[in-house]
This record gives sequence, structure tokens and C-alpha cells, in this order.
Amino acid sequence: ETVDVTFHWLLSSTTPRADFVLSAQLDDQINDLALGLARMRIAINVKGRWVWTGADIDKATIWDKTKAGQNAGILGSMKRKLGTDVSDHLNIFLVDRVLRDDGASIGGVCAFPLKNKVVQDHDGCIVATRTMRNHPNPFGGRQGALMIHEVGHWFNLEHPHDGGCSGSDGLTDTKQFPVAETGYSQKACLNTAGNLEATASPVYNFMSYSTSANVDEGFFSREQIAAAHVGLRVYRRGLKSAACPTGLGIRGTTAPLSGRDASDEPVSIDHLIRRQESLTSICNNTQLRI
Repeated sequence: ETVDVTFHWLLSSTTPRADFVLSAQLDDQINDLALGLARMRIAINVKGRWVWTGADIDKATIWDKTKAGQNAGILGSMKRKLGTDVSDHLNIFLVDRVLRDDGASIGGVCAFPLKNKVVQDHDGCIVATRTMRNHPNPFGGRQGALMIHEVGHWFNLEHPHDGGCSGSDGLTDTKQFPVAETGYSQKACLNTAGNLEATASPVYNFMSYSTSANVDEGFFSREQIAAAHVGLRVYRRGLKSAACPTGLGIRGTTAPLSGRDASDEPVSIDHLIRRQESLTSICNNTQLRI
């Protein structure tokens, strides 16, 4: 599968020159994204690299999740001007900062494939430029990989730590973790009661927050790969011309796959997709993921 991607740099009138996104930096980031998604069996086709300026852009260069509804139209307008406002075209917006609900800085946010009007307008990924590789003022502990993580949400992938040990990302071949740990190693959950593994191990899954899930070492599990292709084929490519479907959903498997966390062996995406059952509708979901 191949996905068209357009990059939008929202350049504020107050952005210091030291924080400018240089062409070489974006080249490196695109290469990182391509390498990461190749592990998902997805190729990218870069359709454009745009710089946006102006009074409206100044309002959105510090992206505040609490004001997402107010600023969504700004992003939607950009996409409509370029003709990239379709559900299977990945728009990545590069901004100075991204703020969580409590005002703390985070690396980015991304929309699941949803039908909510506000989410449609800013469908895509909003990523802080400081998370990119070779940025002079870096933020976070895994430069270049944060964008891969966010794009995973665009394909409908969840975190392996949401809900703690009693939670689940709906997949059988990803370990569940008690908290959203940002360190290199972490103890995984043994059961829903909260018992943990005896020793901490690196967490290489891109959908975690772990610094071990970096560009060089990160991976997607086999069921994550299948789930991502469902997200693309069913939700994003299906929603282009159809009303929001019912009876369709995220994930769910009838039997576990291989216990290996990662594999370079060929994966039959169609075979894995056919094993996904018990799907439920996501059409009323209005969440963004960080």
C-alpha cells in the first residue's frame, strides 16, 4: 500500500530563525518516516512541502488541544486549497509547539480516521518541529520517531499502555504496560490484576512512549500491521465516498498470532486482516491521541 503525504510548515511571524525547519532537516525526517512506515508495509509518496504564513497561521503555530475546535478550520482551509482534504491523504502540520489539555508541551497529536466535523478539518498529524531529527533545540527523547508514533494513530493504532494493566489496545501480540513510561526500559503487565514482569526490558514498539522505540530500533507488531491496513482500507479509503459505516471498527482477533514481538519474515496482510473479527463502530469517536 502507498499513502500520499503532504507536509505543511506553519511559520509564525515570531518563530526565531534558529527554529526554522531547514530543507535538509525535513529530508531527514521524511526518510525517518518512510523507514518507520516500511516496517508497517506502507510506502509514502510525498506530494508537497508547503510553508504557510499569515495572521491566521500565527494563531495555530502553538497548537493548544483545548482550542482545537477554534483552529481546526485553519488547517481545513489549507487542505482544501491544495486538494489534500481527503481521508486517505496524510497531512502533517509542523508547528512550534503542541500543548496538552493541562498546558504541558508534548510532541504532537493525531486524529483517528473519524467523521466528526472538527476532526475532519484537522484530520492528520500535528507535530512539534523540535521532535524532528537534527533540530538545534530538540524536544523529547527519540528524535524522528515521534512522527512515526503519531502517524500510527492516523492509521487507527492505539497505545499499549492506555488503561494500565486492565486496559488493552485490542491486539494479542503487543505487551500491555501499566503507565506511559518514557524511559528506555519498563516492566510489562503479566495480568490485569497489575502484576508486573520481574525485570524491565526495552520497549521497542513505536506506539509506546519509550525512548527505546527510536528510528533505528522501533517496530510495529504483526497485528498492528494488520490493524493499520484495516484503518487505511476500511476507514480511510472506505470513508472517501461512503457514509460512516456501522458494524465496523478497530480491532479484535479470534486467536493469538506468533509470540514474537517483531519479525522480518514476510507478512500476509490479507491473511491477518481476515482474522480480525468482533469489530465495533468508531464513528462517534472524537478523540485525538498524543
